[in-house]
Amino acid sequence: MFAFAAIALVVAAAPDQLEELVRRSAEVPHFRANFQLTSTVSTSASEIVIDYGGPTRVRVDSGAGEARTSMWSVDGTLAIVVDDAARPMHGRVDCREVYGAFDAVDEQLRREFPDAKPRGELRSAVSMRWLFDEKVGKSNYAIETTITTGSPSPMGWLDTLVQKGATPVEEGELLKFSTDGHFDLSVSRTTGMLQDFRGRSPKGEMRLVLKSVDFASPPPAERFEIPAAPAKGDDISLELRRSIARAAEMQLRRRMYDTLAAAKGPLDGPESAHGLATLKVRSLCRKFHELTLESLATPLRERSAKVSAGVVERLRKLKSEGRTREELETLCAKETTSLEEQLASFSTSLQARTQPPTGTDGLPNARELAAIEATVLQELLKDRVVDPVLADFRRACDEGLR
Repeated sequence: MFAFAAIALVVAAAPDQLEELVRRSAEVPHFRANFQLTSTVSTSASEIVIDYGGPTRVRVDSGAGEARTSMWSVDGTLAIVVDDAARPMHGRVDCREVYGAFDAVDEQLRREFPDAKPRGELRSAVSMRWLFDEKVGKSNYAIETTITTGSPSPMGWLDTLVQKGATPVEEGELLKFSTDGHFDLSVSRTTGMLQDFRGRSPKGEMRLVLKSVDFASPPPAERFEIPAAPAKGDDISLELRRSIARAAEMQLRRRMYDTLAAAKGPLDGPESAHGLATLKVRSLCRKFHELTLESLATPLRERSAKVSAGVVERLRKLKSEGRTREELETLCAKETTSLEEQLASFSTSLQARTQPPTGTDGLPNARELAAIEATVLQELLKDRVVDPVLADFRRACDEGLR
């Protein structure tokens, strides 16, 4: 007589229901959620605990046994401690400083284009991302803390569903989603809390299930106290900083597209106004990519400097062994060609960074703005990276030939 209990009413939800849920989730003052992660390819289970203490305080703990990872996003600071005998790690970054590096670009955007939305305050949130790795045939996911000026929702799975354009289906008190052909998840249609997450792959299935959630009591204050860095383990602060800088870059670039590529934006209008607007857009893109290129080019410059020093040593050694000048010049030409190929490859890798951000393809002037960005970035690359690196390398060759 209980057969009907297993039958739930399934109804396609309104397209904007997910966005409304994102808005409502931002009003949740605090929560603690406990999840259990299992996999069909492992007999052990691990635990994930999320503590949300408000818009500037988030902590995520995960792991099983003695292998544990804790992450904090508290008052603008992002920190991590990985307590794992195999590879302990720790890191900390002041996100206010990272976002502050883009202040001049942000100020120019709002000054030159008053319709641009303000950046917003830094907020702590839970980040949840998932993807299917086609190369290895595996479903991957990550739950972390983050600091952002993007969506106000503390529940990152909702943001990812919006980004993926997922369509909700109502089933009782749940909204259910399927994405990427390999993932199924359900969230509470009332609070937005994740209830169940499954990732499928040819080798097996992983499943994350909500075991308990408390919206009534705020997590203890001591849960958000970031400890001093442990004495042992690798310091990954630089990697964390790069990750946050990339997020800050992407959020600012999205605001640029929402403003500059929109209908009736600066790239629309009569030809006389269009020319002036394009100059302003180029100036803004240049200031923006001066920052983004510098972080990318620094490792390349460092590698090139090491190559140059190595070539000088090789030339001097070969010269002392009695090699002819023609042989030495042939070596220089070969090494120069190799460096030029590496720089060309680096230039090609940057092309993806000037594609319209996800969700902006439909804006009327997105492609025109992307073309302006690409031109500006290639000019900067030539002036600030390619030409100086090649000039330094040729000077090194001249030094080695003397």
